[in-house]
Amino acid sequence: MHVTVTEQCLEIQLEPMERVWGCHVSGKIEIRLADIQSFSAERPESHWRELRAPGTYVPGLIKAGTYYSDLGRAFWYQRPGQDCLCLDLREGYYKRVVLGSDKAGQWRSQLQAALTTRDPAV
Repeated sequence: MHVTVTEQCLEIQLEPMERVWGCHVSGKIEIRLADIQSFSAERPESHWRELRAPGTYVPGLIKAGTYYSDLGRAFWYQRPGQDCLCLDLREGYYKRVVLGSDKAGQWRSQLQAALTTRDPAV
């Protein structure tokens, strides 16, 4: 997966197999920076009440796709042992996006820099 932070948005480009595991027809997810309420390195807890539709879940291997919970619609692509980037969103198709990658720390730094440039009060 490739994540790009621009002045206006965060773009997530999924690789072909990530699209398959995540059951995501479009290979791209765009999130406006203005819609990002908060972000963290903490992986949110999964709950048995989440509804996976559509997506893939293999315990200890992968959690990918669209999940519904009390929070709303979320997109996950997480494997065990990966660093995490968790985005909580104000508006948009998803209310939360959880991404796992060895580059998650780098993405958090880029996102922090973009949000600070955009709004110094962040």
